[in-house]
Amino acid sequence: MINKAALNKAVQFITDLFPDNIKVFSIPLKERSAGNITASLLHKNFCEPLSVELENKLFEEIALYLSKKEPGYTYTFFYRNQRHHGIREWNLCSAKLHSPANNSSSGEIVLFTYDLSLLEEQKNRTYKILDDDLFFKEHLDQMASLTRREKEIAILLSSGYSNNQIAKESNISEHTVTTHRKNINQKLGIQNLAGLLQFADVFEFSKKEPA
Repeated sequence: MINKAALNKAVQFITDLFPDNIKVFSIPLKERSAGNITASLLHKNFCEPLSVELENKLFEEIALYLSKKEPGYTYTFFYRNQRHHGIREWNLCSAKLHSPANNSSSGEIVLFTYDLSLLEEQKNRTYKILDDDLFFKEHLDQMASLTRREKEIAILLSSGYSNNQIAKESNISEHTVTTHRKNINQKLGIQNLAGLLQFADVFEFSKKEPA
């Protein structure tokens, strides 16, 4: 196992290459129940910057999680940093645990952060995947609340069908289509077709070409 001097030397070397991109946190490895770990901050990405309190809680839970894995196991997550000129950039964080052999009750989290804005041409695609993933998780319950008929009409609407075309396609009246549209907008919390198209893009509605 790497000793403290070697760890510090490695951290300093990486810090010189990537200033402000590597941090070391001393973490007490407290015993927690499995239930508390399940209902924790683990396995999440963060669209908003973490408060100091949540950051400490997250790193403590990461340390406990890694303490139960094989040495060298890496935990990764994404988060958005503070605003710079009105823009919040995504960052990829990788964490490893260094637990001194003579002190199993504490450890150190070595956290390396990579600014995804440095991906250049791949940046927009990566950001979209991350944003879509957050949108999917945050709105999954709303999508699940739609009835089968409402989902069918949502697909037709996002494919460019008019109320009249939907009525003919579904063998219902235009008035019924209008009622379904209102229900869809209310359940999804949207105001117009643009809002529905975002759901269609993220949840991959099956597109149909109007007849």
